[in-house]
Amino acid sequence: MPEEMEKGSNKIEAVSGETVNLSQVSVREMHAELVRMSNSVAYEVTADEMEMRRGAILQVQAENLDNFQGFIGAAQAQQINSSQSNIGVIKSSYFDASNGQIGAVFSQSATLQNSQSGLVFTREIQSNGLRAGLVLSGRIEGPVEAYIDTRRALLIGLVSGITFGSILLAIKLLISRRD
Repeated sequence: MPEEMEKGSNKIEAVSGETVNLSQVSVREMHAELVRMSNSVAYEVTADEMEMRRGAILQVQAENLDNFQGFIGAAQAQQINSSQSNIGVIKSSYFDASNGQIGAVFSQSATLQNSQSGLVFTREIQSNGLRAGLVLSGRIEGPVEAYIDTRRALLIGLVSGITFGSILLAIKLLISRRD
């Protein structure tokens, strides 16, 4: 039996059930097999299936997460589909985003279309317009505009290591000459 909450009960401390449907409410903690949120806010959500339309969640853990025009602080799921949303951190096996902004993506496989991210760390990326600060990926298909990609990160690490090592060697030589 689905548990439904509408506008009349604005702030709710905790909700649990098999199926939870939320519309225009605020919930602190929620545990359910299936959660559907619309124009609602939640602090912490744990669910097998999670669907959100125009809402905000601080932290969500789910098997499957569908997000449309939402704001999520941190999301952990096996599969995440997101459209026109802003997300802080994602950890997933598969992540699909279009027209979104993501702080950091940690995923086995990611499909990113017309999206922006600060950090993308995946085994493979399929992209149709990704702009990112740092991209570390084993395989990239499609256009990706990265400030620092895998090759640049390796080059920066190599140059930094050589420079730092040279400075330490020079300091050691100067100290040994004084003695």
